[in-house]
Amino acid sequence: MFDLSTALEAAPAGSRATLATQWRTLAFLETLLVGIATQRPKETIGSLTKLNQIRADVTGRALEL
Repeated sequence: MFDLSTALEAAPAGSRATLATQWRTLAFLETLLVGIATQRPKETIGSLTKLNQIRADVTGRALEL
């Protein structure tokens, strides 16, 4: 099983004086989500289709998927 805490610790950190420290967490979460999406392609496409419909309802235009 994949150890999330080890993966997060291995991600490089930025300077504590800037927002760079948050990028490590965001990059880790994005990687995690992409990994889940590749394991569940049908659910991912369904979710993206719903998100695109919501975007179209809010902005008046949908994006091509």
